Amino acid sequence: MDERIALAARNNAEWCDAVTRSWGEPCRFEAELWINPGEAPPFYPNAVTLGPGEQVPPAIAAARGDFAIKDSFAALDLSPHGYEPLFDATWIWRDPQPVQQSDSARWRVLRDAASLARWEEAWRGDEPPLDLFRPSLLDEPGHAFIAAEVGGRIVAGCVASRSAAVVGLSNLFGPDDLAAGCLAAVQDFAPGLPVAGYDQEPALALMKSLGFQELGPLRVWLRATG
Repeated sequence: MDERIALAARNNAEWCDAVTRSWGEPCRFEAELWINPGEAPPFYPNAVTLGPGEQVPPAIAAARGDFAIKDSFAALDLSPHGYEPLFDATWIWRDPQPVQQSDSARWRVLRDAASLARWEEAWRGDEPPLDLFRPSLLDEPGHAFIAAEVGGRIVAGCVASRSAAVVGLSNLFGPDDLAAGCLAAVQDFAPGLPVAGYDQEPALALMKSLGFQELGPLRVWLRATG
């Protein structure tokens, strides 16, 4: 097993944990699993596996109703438990090397609820508002909402999630030519750490053009009972 996948999976689970706690849902870390047995926020899983075991963890086997699982190592067969694959993606990794950027946007870490609301509106684009990211997330020292502003308008952004050995990059949005600036802002937030995340095509190709390498697959499973 590539240990970097385990680091990226744990980092991603810590971000899922922060978002889920901000919704007031119960969640916990176990030895090989992060799990939220309650209702998951939109776009977020109920569980993230933290190890490559092929045996279904007991907490997942005991889960009932609608449930989403991020199988970080694409190692589980959850079909017998009523799940279907939702999507596949690839873990990515970039060592802490400088990145070339040439945009004129103003990059900053958000500190107030009004800016967070504008960030989410820009992230959602033409989709209806969700109020997904609660202001309490701004008090999480290991996580940051990063925005690019042009003329006072948020035009791009991402989330940076810092853990002991890696910083995660997620929720990237905006024009492709601003992605390098976003990566640079993530590196400024967590100097000296490698950057990890996961993507699908065509975003995967963009990240590879910025120096990311592919580590291995992950799979998200969904059991929808409604």
